[in-house]
Amino acid sequence: MYCIVGKKFNINSTVKIQEILFNKYKLPIIKKTKNGKFSTDEQVLKRLSSYHILPKVLLKYRTLYKINTTYILKLPKKINILTGRIHTTYNQYLTSTGRLSSSKPNLQNIPIRTKIGKKIRTAFIAKNKWILLTADYSQIELRILAHYSKDKKLITELFNNIDLHSATASNIFQNQEINKIDKIHREIGKKVNFSIIYGISAFGLSRQLNVSLSTAREYIKKYFNKYVDIKKYIDQTHKNTEKKEYIKTLFSRKIYIPNINSTNKILKNSAKRFCINAIIQSTASDIIKKSMINIDLFLKNKKIDAKLIMQIHDELIFEIQEEKKNSISHKIKYLMENCVKLRVPLKVSIKTGKNWGNII
Repeated sequence: MYCIVGKKFNINSTVKIQEILFNKYKLPIIKKTKNGKFSTDEQVLKRLSSYHILPKVLLKYRTLYKINTTYILKLPKKINILTGRIHTTYNQYLTSTGRLSSSKPNLQNIPIRTKIGKKIRTAFIAKNKWILLTADYSQIELRILAHYSKDKKLITELFNNIDLHSATASNIFQNQEINKIDKIHREIGKKVNFSIIYGISAFGLSRQLNVSLSTAREYIKKYFNKYVDIKKYIDQTHKNTEKKEYIKTLFSRKIYIPNINSTNKILKNSAKRFCINAIIQSTASDIIKKSMINIDLFLKNKKIDAKLIMQIHDELIFEIQEEKKNSISHKIKYLMENCVKLRVPLKVSIKTGKNWGNII
């Protein structure tokens, strides 16, 4: 990095990075911080990477720096002297949606998409003659959305095991055949699908996809032209929430939305975007908690020597005896897929491996 700039500088100094990017190289201002300073966050650096090599190198450095300081240097210090293992703490009440959060250390944010992130996961190893088993709900948010919205097209696609991200890409890119959708377009389809769940605006989607605002609006318009009942469900949910000021999960748990009737347009729109996300995320968290309870009862009643050791969002991770892999795998999959009946089937993928990084 010093070679690119031509001198040494404090790489971790935001002020110095701002000075080099915007004063020295005159790169365009993408956005500003709350204090009026020129932002150098991840989203900005990704966009600036098309103008100069330095932002791209900075992104790589920040990734490696975070992994080194957050995991490589800290995780070994968290090993319990008596057990020789790392023990996280799960918090039940810290998230508004009811999802469990992990702390001391946080094991839910260990990266998986990068090669270096996967290497960190290889450090989590099952004990001798045991293996790790992961049970992951497949696209549970979209399945819950189908259940609530009763959208016929989405329900049909899920019953027919259609790749939903490719289907959305096919819809927004001039109805290309699903089997001809490439990885880039599928990723766009995926982001559009989840933008609906997360209540993202056209502006937010345009920033995420790095496309024009009009293009983002067109993507959303095409999505709702196809999934008409989802649009109806979202609009009706907003109206109901304005009356009650709370949403309710499938299991009747209430989450209050305090700003849904705010006279401040920004606060109100933010509350409206949160509504659908809160319903879906909260229902998903209830479902996985119910699965955890059912599996725990099964293991105790059958006196099976297996341990549920981690919960990562929509995924449960177990340590099991390798010789019992098949029987336990089938039972865990069955219990998770049948803990609740939706309008579409729940799907769970099972993978096993000696360490967390090499699970297949």
